[in-house]
Amino acid sequence: MKKSIFILAVIFTIILFTNVMVYTSEDGFTGRTRKTSTTGCSCHTQNTNISGVFSGPDTVIAGQTVVFSFTINRSGSNAGGGVDIATRLGSLATGPGASYLKIQNSELTHRSPLSLSGGSFTGQFNYTAPAVPGIDSLWISEVVGFSNGWNWGSEKRIVVRNLVGINTLNNPVYYRLNQNFPNPFNPSTNINFEIPKSEFVSLKVFDVSGKEISTLVNENLQAGQYNIRFDAGRTSDHQLTSGIYYYTLSTENFTETKKMMLVK
Repeated sequence: MKKSIFILAVIFTIILFTNVMVYTSEDGFTGRTRKTSTTGCSCHTQNTNISGVFSGPDTVIAGQTVVFSFTINRSGSNAGGGVDIATRLGSLATGPGASYLKIQNSELTHRSPLSLSGGSFTGQFNYTAPAVPGIDSLWISEVVGFSNGWNWGSEKRIVVRNLVGINTLNNPVYYRLNQNFPNPFNPSTNINFEIPKSEFVSLKVFDVSGKEISTLVNENLQAGQYNIRFDAGRTSDHQLTSGIYYYTLSTENFTETKKMMLVK
């Protein structure tokens, strides 16, 4: 009798564990990014049709906390998803309203399967830069369903800088071009940038061929923070279609370009 009960308990445990695995590891997983020497997720098959990308600033100030977004994709799949997000030098925390994530072994992972809609899921988290300037990295690996498998995501390289100069008027003391938000967008998005001194500033939008689409700023500006709205539905000379576009901020001593996506 005791032997039969033991066998039934083992069978029940195997069934329960299998059901959990089917739904992309209910409790999350860590230690499976390119930060480590592991070969990826041990309980799924690698699938290169699954992707993961970060969206957020390329440059941050030492000790600064900023919000990053991550997106996992598996075309045509609405199965449950999961992530493992790690950083080399900084620290991670769940972002605003991100009840779907938790810290585990100093990395971020899902609390329960992430619900993909149209084959995609986008979430947010907080990243705090290290106190010392240098180069930091973010890594992500993602899983979608048990049968669909897992894959490495794109690495995000972050430049960590010190504040420079004297800021007695609450003005920025460095140049910064932030990632547009929302991204992807339709039909409009916000582009934020900062300049540390009064000078001539140009902010322009280009298509993938390098053709200029729109001039958003082309004038002398005072030192400060600026929020410029780009409306793809109001470009006078161009009928914009879905796809990748670029925006470039230029001053006498600074030029930076970032990518954005229009989805109609």
